[in-house]
Amino acid sequence: MDLLEAGTRWVWVVRLLGPRRVEVYEQGQQTQTRGPGSLLLAPGVLQNPVRVEALYDRTVAHEATLRNLLQRRGYAGVDEIRIEGRAEGKAEGKAEGRAAALLTVLDSRAIALSVASRQRIAATTDLMELEGWLRRSPTVASEEELFR
Repeated sequence: MDLLEAGTRWVWVVRLLGPRRVEVYEQGQQTQTRGPGSLLLAPGVLQNPVRVEALYDRTVAHEATLRNLLQRRGYAGVDEIRIEGRAEGKAEGKAEGRAAALLTVLDSRAIALSVASRQRIAATTDLMELEGWLRRSPTVASEEELFR
């Protein structure tokens, strides 16, 4: 085969007529035939094995592509992204809760806030900063004093 003689390490030929299968050609090796459920390996070229079905089944191919893209970003899989998303959601919820509590305390004390200050409080995601403002809110006399 010309590709192998030119230095290609593997040639995978997908056969779609008859039983679906992949013929694997490798320099110096006998041709192997792999069917559905088998994995194709290309050490040093591909990080992950490729399921035979990924070469002709769009859904399996999309799953393999997603797994590879996630690994490039440092994720082992979709579950790891879900865990990270939940943690981010909890942190955002805590920040929103502290911001709401801060605004409630200031409103109940009739401390007027500018639109810019309200936006600043709503946009702040730093829990320590929000906690500091919240702790000061019962004793401050003005918005300027709050942010000092």
